[in-house]
Amino acid sequence: RRRRRRRRHRRRRGRRGRRSRGRR
Repeated sequence: RRRRRRRRHRRRRGRRGRRSRGRR
């Protein structure tokens, strides 16, 4: 059985949509 994952790029962190290192 194969599972397919759908990815939605709707997650935003910080001021820009990039992951920030060190600070949360």
